[in-house]
Amino acid sequence: MIGFALLWQGKYLGLLVDPRWRGELEPRALACAERQLIDAGQHDRLVVLCRDDDRLMARFCEERGFVIDDEELRMGRRLNGPLPITSPPPGFVIRPMQGAAELEAWLDLYAEAFGRRVAKLRHWRAMRADADHNPALDLVAVTDSGRLAGICYCSIAAFEMTVDSVIDGRTEPIAVGREFQRQGLGHALVSTGLTSLRAHGARIASLTSEADNVAAYRFYATLGYDVLYRARWYGRSLAGD
Repeated sequence: MIGFALLWQGKYLGLLVDPRWRGELEPRALACAERQLIDAGQHDRLVVLCRDDDRLMARFCEERGFVIDDEELRMGRRLNGPLPITSPPPGFVIRPMQGAAELEAWLDLYAEAFGRRVAKLRHWRAMRADADHNPALDLVAVTDSGRLAGICYCSIAAFEMTVDSVIDGRTEPIAVGREFQRQGLGHALVSTGLTSLRAHGARIASLTSEADNVAAYRFYATLGYDVLYRARWYGRSLAGD
């Protein structure tokens, strides 16, 4: 194998090419994906993921008329050194979510933080039945009365457990209810998540944040996260092709 491409949800293209074949396969993959979407007639726009330091792929996209739709930060931190240890503020406890009994409250808090987008809520509901879901890593912060105050969904992809050199865990999404913010609860949630990920074998913790979200960048930086790269989503309309 010298490369592969994945057309996710029928319109999002990601590809990986052997360095010895860089420059030859990417234009073919782009053209193939465009043709598939046109023939299927299901989407009129192709979106391609490209790292900001991949100038070659960026050039191929721009030559075919793609423009940057969105930009995200990929952030991460290693788990082999000292980790931040932050206790929850008085009146709160951090523990794993209690399954279906707390799922609706979890989804409500997520919607409060990120918007009530039906597709995303459906996704997070379905994730509890996914093979990668580990209930012990599905963390919540609750008040003494049992009210959900914050969430930090941690996970390790099943295929990562088969890799010896790198085991990548995720710490997202994280959210704290509006009335519980500015008390250190978010910091305590993530620090607990980092410790849990390491205990389950993860060597790296990573996440995605909006490129223009300065507050999120500063928050994660205090927890030892660094920017790994910027992920750019290039889009092009296929109407009329």
